[in-house]
Amino acid sequence: MSLGIFLNFPAFLAGALILYWSVPLGMILGKIKPWRISGRRDDAYGWALGLQWWFRVKILSLPGPPLYKNSTCIYLCNHRSWADFYLDVLMTEGHAQMLSRWAVAIVFPMFMIAVMNIRSVVLFNRGRKKDHEEFNRLIDRRIAASPVPGLIVYPEGHRSTKRESLTLKKGMLHYVYSRKAMTQIIITANKEAVISEKKLLARFGQTILVGFGKPIDASKFSSFDDFFKEVQRDWNVQWARVYGADWADAQAHQPTTPLYNRRYPTGIKARSALISAPVFAAFLASIYLTIVGLLRLGRSLGSSQIFLYSGLLVWVGVSFSRAFKPVRLPPPSRQQRTGSPARVS
Repeated sequence: MSLGIFLNFPAFLAGALILYWSVPLGMILGKIKPWRISGRRDDAYGWALGLQWWFRVKILSLPGPPLYKNSTCIYLCNHRSWADFYLDVLMTEGHAQMLSRWAVAIVFPMFMIAVMNIRSVVLFNRGRKKDHEEFNRLIDRRIAASPVPGLIVYPEGHRSTKRESLTLKKGMLHYVYSRKAMTQIIITANKEAVISEKKLLARFGQTILVGFGKPIDASKFSSFDDFFKEVQRDWNVQWARVYGADWADAQAHQPTTPLYNRRYPTGIKARSALISAPVFAAFLASIYLTIVGLLRLGRSLGSSQIFLYSGLLVWVGVSFSRAFKPVRLPPPSRQQRTGSPARVS
């Protein structure tokens, strides 16, 4: 383990735990209200807003088209890190489900169970051979059954922190074209500054920059190839615009969707209350057991416990002092400045 990873680890652990326990932490802030049986709610958007508060994320947006919200829309986002889970829900203002691997549900069950209940995620197994049309019909059913009309898709297919885009995959774009749906590209820079599982880094008080492309109507194209070329063209344009931007040109992002605006069926509300109670109890139990474990460890060391607690305090203090230092992207590469196209699969 390098010295940098060692020093960063307490802040990374805190960031991972905030993600893991994001539902009870959102409840503490009042962003998620599973006890609210009557009236409208938006637990997914509230979950994302709660995480924004805990990570102290600031959002800037470039001039351009606003978020498309008029009908069902497939939002095409860049895939950078675990922070995508909630930052892209923020960017879409709670209007879209996440498309995620089942592995994520295994790593973060405490919030994924809640998100699955409110029908704000579509889970799939990567690498498993599947009938593509059957998968498309599954997407149709999940969108039809969800209180939210859209879907967040990562056309690069994999997380990457490169300054250049990965090759765009065509799978979900075939779905968009076959359903003659609306799609919009949303590129966000600096998401990996918030949390980077590859580098075991988590930071707080960071700023991200977002740019929205003009909505693209798949029904306006006579062939998939023409549609794909337009998506690729706009993806390259938005990528170059965001990653080559002068951040001084951006303004504070102003969402236009109120928090409590979704009509949830009574069954979803009832299950939310049942799910949230044991999750919150497990959260409190984890805090209690952590404190008890540290106290018992300290007592077992006798008079040496002062060194344990002092060392932990210094380690955590150094880690968080590093984690709150603002990080900005390095100057854009020639590819970002010129808008050179990414490779096409």
